Amino acid sequence: MSYDDKVEESIPIEGLSPQQAEVLLMKLLNRSTEENSEETELIRMVKAFVETPVDFQPGDMVRWKSGLKNKRLPAEKQPAIVIHQLSEPLIADKDSGTPYFQEPLNLVLAFTSKEGELVTFYYDKRRFERIKSNGAKFPPETIERLSKFSKPNAKTSNI
Repeated sequence: MSYDDKVEESIPIEGLSPQQAEVLLMKLLNRSTEENSEETELIRMVKAFVETPVDFQPGDMVRWKSGLKNKRLPAEKQPAIVIHQLSEPLIADKDSGTPYFQEPLNLVLAFTSKEGELVTFYYDKRRFERIKSNGAKFPPETIERLSKFSKPNAKTSNI
């Protein structure tokens, strides 16, 4: 039951049979468990979002932190590779009516699209966590090239 669905109901307890009392007790316990579970999950997500962000390195393998995915791509558990971390974030949207209002975009990630194409997008690094790769490593020269990746001119960037 979500917070929007809650309805305060008064249930008379006098004259309940033991079976009815047990059903009522189970209802109350389940409601409490659901509410606590929602609150606990919300607290967990906020803590994950505001914890000190990781400084990612080019070549790091990352994925969305649980519950912090706010864009269609990459998919929830799809791995992505850090191409570059910007020292000065780009600000995503200046319209306060969107969920991306003032979102700092400071991480460039590469991943494959559904069509198998390599794509890169900009993200808020607070929403990602480093994951262990399956052992595949970039050659040092590729890491060096990734490290030289430069951010676009923020004045002409149209994000």
